[in-house]
Amino acid sequence: MDTLFTIVSVLMSSALFVGIVIATINFILGKNVLAKHAPVENNSEITDENETNCFGNAQNDEIIDKAEYVKPATYSERKLFGIPLKTALVVLGTAVASRLITYIIAAIVSETYLFSETFFVRWDANHYLNLAKLGYSGYTESCSCGTDAPIFLVFFPLYPLLVKLFSLITFGNYYAAALIISNTAFVAAAVFLYKLTEKLFNKSIAVTAVILLSFAPFSLFFSAPFTESVFLLCTTACAYFAHENKMLASSIFGFFAALSRMVGVLTVIVIFTFKAAHVLSNNKFDSKKQAVGALLKILPYLFPVIVGTCIYLIINLTVAGNAFAFTFYQSNHWSNHFETVFYSLKLQWTQLASRLNSYSINGEDIDLNVALGVHLNNIIAFIVSTVTVFILALKNDRKQIALALFLGITAVINFSISWLLSGARYTFAMFPVYIAFATLTKNRYAKALTVAACFVLFISSIILFDFGQVY
Repeated sequence: MDTLFTIVSVLMSSALFVGIVIATINFILGKNVLAKHAPVENNSEITDENETNCFGNAQNDEIIDKAEYVKPATYSERKLFGIPLKTALVVLGTAVASRLITYIIAAIVSETYLFSETFFVRWDANHYLNLAKLGYSGYTESCSCGTDAPIFLVFFPLYPLLVKLFSLITFGNYYAAALIISNTAFVAAAVFLYKLTEKLFNKSIAVTAVILLSFAPFSLFFSAPFTESVFLLCTTACAYFAHENKMLASSIFGFFAALSRMVGVLTVIVIFTFKAAHVLSNNKFDSKKQAVGALLKILPYLFPVIVGTCIYLIINLTVAGNAFAFTFYQSNHWSNHFETVFYSLKLQWTQLASRLNSYSINGEDIDLNVALGVHLNNIIAFIVSTVTVFILALKNDRKQIALALFLGITAVINFSISWLLSGARYTFAMFPVYIAFATLTKNRYAKALTVAACFVLFISSIILFDFGQVY
């Protein structure tokens, strides 16, 4: 059995790295080198702003002077958040409805009430709320790492800081503040996901992406006191503004992403590749040196993201006297350190088999719940990540391919942990997953099947979370 797990783990980890290599090659060449036909030019980058500029350049003062009446926009022409009003209402309605459905299903499953603190405040949620109340220096624990050790430095500061700020308007109710932040960030992320996907592909795929996000497995974390919704918002907005060539806004959201989770610093990939795609697509260079010079001018846009990570390191230095104290606590308290992707995958397979075998012998529910809620879900999440990388890596547009690089490298980091518990939660907080799978639903039957499967897994994850074995 051990040999089988070794072979499977090698194949799975190799597949992810192959996908990243293909994405890198295709990005450099600006097309899918494995495609049989020449790529069709992507016209998705024509924005309203471009149209306005072209129109403005064509006008002169005489024409402007003659404009005496501007017809008011009809209902169908009105926009909300830059999206046609009807479509915007669908996006917002889907996102909000999914959050309400999450709370309703959670209340039914747990036999509690709506917005139950008992149901949603567990695992990392406890730590985020306590950090919001007490800060890193006040929220400590005496353990093998020392007396009153600030072991919770492993949690990044943006989310608890936001909870602290919003508690001022919730009269000190930190849980209420956390729910406001998580749900608001999720709805905003859904809007940015639609806008980005519509630019990269089309309206139909964009709407499907929002539906998949709203009813995704483990999307319950977007409505709980966890950092996932804030991270999702920051990364999605970063990509959207980079696509629109609004690099300052993109860098700002990258900065906040770096303060929300460790892999937030990888938004530098999004910023650099999207801007590089814009530069390479809109300029002709006489030499490689000239092209490299143009690409080097992108580097200042990455600086805010690096600053975000540096702020986190300074917090570690201030609180614990070591800028990398979080790695010590992660290793010595949570028994987590970086390993190879192969090691992590093999451990998941081994633990899955062990738990199932133990369940078959002893009949203990906890073995089955851990097997399904942790190890099987982590394996599925890795497969989803790999499939996503391949879907996007084989596109013909550099910005679409760039998302494969972002997700692929993030997956390598997420699945290089020695004792991985939350691989599924990390994976389904990555927006490229929803864009990639939405592109597979080009007919209504595929769309219905995909959404139905997603909804079943959505409910299953809530049930497993109630059992206490989804982290």
